[in-house]
Amino acid sequence: MVAFLFETLSVRVLAMTVVNLNKFRKAKTRAKKRTQADENAMKFGRNKAEKLLDQARADKANRDLDGKRREDGE
Repeated sequence: MVAFLFETLSVRVLAMTVVNLNKFRKAKTRAKKRTQADENAMKFGRNKAEKLLDQARADKANRDLDGKRREDGE
């Protein structure tokens, strides 16, 4: 009975794969951060065209405001 149990345990031990827990922990953390970054990109991210459009609108607003500025110093 003991020999059978020992053989069964040794087969199970050989069938298991060795896992580096530190690498596993780091991979899990990276995956969690990546999903959080993807969620933030969807929530707050803007593409290049949107950023350029906002910059162009801000520049135009500044030009319009400068064009309406009084020259007499008041």
